[in-house]
Amino acid sequence: MSRRRSTAQILKERLSVLLVIMACMGLVVIFQEARGFFIPPRRLPTATLVAPAPTAPAEATAVLATPQPTLAAAGSQAPTPAPVPAKPASFSGKWEGSFAETVDGAPYQYHYTLELSQQGGFVAGKSTIASEDDPNALARFVVKGQIVESEAGVILKISETLLSAQKLRGGSAVGPRNTQLSYGVAEAQEVLEGEWVDSRPGGQKASGVVRLVKQ
Repeated sequence: MSRRRSTAQILKERLSVLLVIMACMGLVVIFQEARGFFIPPRRLPTATLVAPAPTAPAEATAVLATPQPTLAAAGSQAPTPAPVPAKPASFSGKWEGSFAETVDGAPYQYHYTLELSQQGGFVAGKSTIASEDDPNALARFVVKGQIVESEAGVILKISETLLSAQKLRGGSAVGPRNTQLSYGVAEAQEVLEGEWVDSRPGGQKASGVVRLVKQ
């Protein structure tokens, strides 16, 4: 009788253990199901696709790469640079250029030659004004003048007295003149540039422009 109780007791204990194990397993399953319900599943990170930057059309790129012509290349010839003030070694020598005037509203331009000899601060010599259309139409003058130095540069002041005229009669091209010329250097050339004033007594005080380059 004692042995039967022991076997029954053992079976009962084993059955209890088995029930406990099954109960635990059931609790684990219930816990996992509940956890999946309340906690959303974790998503794996996905790579973001970046669209390539748009490229300019080949034609537009070619236009941008092509250098555009400058105004200097497409335009007219650049003007002659203004003379830079300087101090001459000597005014002696031959100077050639242009003499311009306006008569009765009409512009005239002549070929102008100035031949000078310098002695200290003074100059003397002769000048010739000739028509550009007819070189035989000309006037010759006796020249006297002086050199003046200032902060602005060196200035040559001359007076011209008519010596003779040939086929050139009207206008200030044959009249006595007072001329003030500024000395400078432009493009490696010595330049005299300034204005003249007709100095005939009682006459109209006409004026004009002179530009000379030393030869």
